Amino acid sequence: MLAMNAHPEADRITQERLQLALESAQMGTWDFDFQNQDRVINHRTASMLGFDPDDVTQTTVDSWLSLVHPEDRHKIVEATQIYRKGLSDIISIEYRVRHRLGHYIWVQSYGKLVERDHRGRPKRVVGTLRDITEQKQREVVQQKQRQLLDLINQAHATFLINHDIKDACEALFAPLLRLSECQFGLIGVVRPNEQGAPSLVVPTMSISTQAHGHQSCEYLDLNNLFGRVVSANETIVVQDGLQHGVRPIWPEGVQPMSNFLGLPIRFDNEVVGLIGLGERAQDFDQAILDLLMPLASTLGTLIHARRQEEARMEAEQEWLRLATEDTLTGLPNRRHFFDVAETCLLQTRRYGNPMTVALLDLDNFKQINDTYGHSTGDEVLRVLADILRQALRDSDTPARIGGEEFAVILTSTSLEDSVNALERIRATLSLTPIHVDKRTLHATVSIGAVQWDPDTHEHVHGMLQQADAALYRAKRRGRNRVEVHQPFDTEPFNETPQDTGWGLLGLA
Repeated sequence: MLAMNAHPEADRITQERLQLALESAQMGTWDFDFQNQDRVINHRTASMLGFDPDDVTQTTVDSWLSLVHPEDRHKIVEATQIYRKGLSDIISIEYRVRHRLGHYIWVQSYGKLVERDHRGRPKRVVGTLRDITEQKQREVVQQKQRQLLDLINQAHATFLINHDIKDACEALFAPLLRLSECQFGLIGVVRPNEQGAPSLVVPTMSISTQAHGHQSCEYLDLNNLFGRVVSANETIVVQDGLQHGVRPIWPEGVQPMSNFLGLPIRFDNEVVGLIGLGERAQDFDQAILDLLMPLASTLGTLIHARRQEEARMEAEQEWLRLATEDTLTGLPNRRHFFDVAETCLLQTRRYGNPMTVALLDLDNFKQINDTYGHSTGDEVLRVLADILRQALRDSDTPARIGGEEFAVILTSTSLEDSVNALERIRATLSLTPIHVDKRTLHATVSIGAVQWDPDTHEHVHGMLQQADAALYRAKRRGRNRVEVHQPFDTEPFNETPQDTGWGLLGLA
């Protein structure tokens, strides 16, 4: 039992000063009895935990431990062992305690051993308790901000390396779920669909409660909660599964969640994507929104950069198409044909594989244009182009090299197989009805072919000259036929205006 102070007035003043200091510092006090395992708390400590000071002044060890966060209880046990082993008389620890309303607050506890029994065992410890929740929250926010900055830098680096927005999203996705303490998450990119309306492409989605790993999908129908974020261009927060008193519409494949945060990704105030998070243990608050805003801004820049890159690539591809493709038929044009032919000839000379070059000329094409108009002539050209695409292999190259003139390269093909393929093309065209307006007509084609000869063919132009001579012979022999170059073929073909024979051209 402690001795009474000989100066009651001085003791009273000291106690008042101590109480004032504790009140000013907003500290609570506690007094722990090792023998009875009782903990006495003052009204400040009780109020700190949300309890009525008149109802709670004394607790047991077990009841106090039940309030401590499960992950922090070991700190209380370790402090008790330090006192018992006499390792220290003063201990300061930080841990979480459950508030009466259910949430946890961080406290800093300072304890001092003030009395031992006759055996030297700890008998009584007194201490203070201070609420440091705001300080801890600031520390957590700062830590998360540092981690988020690392993720942003990582996403930047990943995007700069391979220009793939999906890889950039996946690089930061799992850490983002940990930082936000969510079980559901997605990062979506807004793209126009075939009709030009916005759709949501989701390269990265994780639903830990419904599926394992990452999923990717596309939402064409935005009449749902995700779509509302995009169409309204505003942050949408769902708490307790409700939004403005109305059950939200969840996209197909996504089960209703207890809470959800939809954060638009913007560039220049245009919505270019969406960050979606859900199934958070606690409600979404302003702190999580403030944390995610730099990430949303960064993703907006990356998505815009990717759009610019795609637009540039599409422009280059379109320029290349216009430079190498015949506008009317979609086949390679003359320039592209010669580029491909020279490359094929190099491969043929190196490896000795057979190669055939053929020239095709529509019979009496001038008469078709003069009689039925150029629109009919254009349709005849398109029909022949379609037949060439269907009849040839991917390794072969058909091209339109002039008005009604076409050329074909057949690689790694014997002369016999090449002639068979050209015969199929000729026969198919002659049997194909061509419908223009209310007319139906049949067209024919003459073909001259030449097989590569290592002794005579050093350039593509030489092969084309001999194919042209064979084509002239096909015209002389009545058109609608395939002729192969012979050594005596010397005169090139040139159909004159006086050549008005219709061959097998017929009207139905």
